[in-house]
Amino acid sequence: MKDKFIPVIPPDKTVISIRIENELIASIDKLSEKQRMSRNEFIRQCIVFAIERLDESIDTK
Repeated sequence: MKDKFIPVIPPDKTVISIRIENELIASIDKLSEKQRMSRNEFIRQCIVFAIERLDESIDTK
């Protein structure tokens, strides 16, 4: 079959798994739907937003 679709993960992204409380997922789903984006993209943008604003003076060790 020459026209077979084979999904591929872009090389610059990695699939991960995290555990999140059901209530938080419900909030994320509501907000991502309101913004018309996938849950995954919404979470990714939230993480980027948080990292960019993280206080680097906090000792994480």
